[in-house]
Amino acid sequence: ESHDGQGTRTVATVTLGGHTLRPALRYFAGQQTTVPLPAVASGPRRDVYVTLLDASSSGTSVTLRVAVNPMIDWLWAGGVLLVVGGALGLRRPRRRAAAQAESAPAVAVPARSP
Repeated sequence: ESHDGQGTRTVATVTLGGHTLRPALRYFAGQQTTVPLPAVASGPRRDVYVTLLDASSSGTSVTLRVAVNPMIDWLWAGGVLLVVGGALGLRRPRRRAAAQAESAPAVAVPARSP
């Protein structure tokens, strides 16, 4: 625990796949509120969120929530690709349809009599 003038902070240190994460709980005495501060390990294949939910007063045990979100970076990359493709589609004129209309031969259609 540490006191920083704004509230009390409880931090857990978790090592996961070579990443050291420090999720925390911050207690604000003025509002009688505890706010969890998650730690995130982000990578190209997955993001791992570790949230400290509870800590014993002795500091010997904690309750953690671990959430694994696969391929989040790919989701962002897909969104960027979608925006870039849309912008290119709006910017370029449609020349192919105009060129085909000019090069198509005129065909006479006979009139039908009743």
